[in-house]
Amino acid sequence: MHELSLAENIINTILENDGVTPYNLLSIKISCGPLSGVNTASLEFGIKMITEQSGMGNIKVNIEESPAKLECECGHVFDNESVFCTCPYCNSKNHKVLDGDELNIDSVEVQDDKKN
Repeated sequence: MHELSLAENIINTILENDGVTPYNLLSIKISCGPLSGVNTASLEFGIKMITEQSGMGNIKVNIEESPAKLECECGHVFDNESVFCTCPYCNSKNHKVLDGDELNIDSVEVQDDKKN
């Protein structure tokens, strides 16, 4: 289950940013493509498990699955959940991935400690 090590790396990456501490982190927004090889439910479980066991509290985790876009050698761009597919226009299996193989931390919300 490589999602647990990914979850740990995500939390460590977030905590390396100025102003983010285990005590003020409220939520994390992540985008994950279907071609990334990541099981989003396992990733979310791993993040919640790590944050709860680390005493960080109940952090909101929002993982959005982004669509996969492929471009065929014929120039046709199409969505598909797998690279093992044929072009719906010409039936070719020769295509490249344009989008959908990413795992990105899109945003992090922290508690504002400033008093007005």
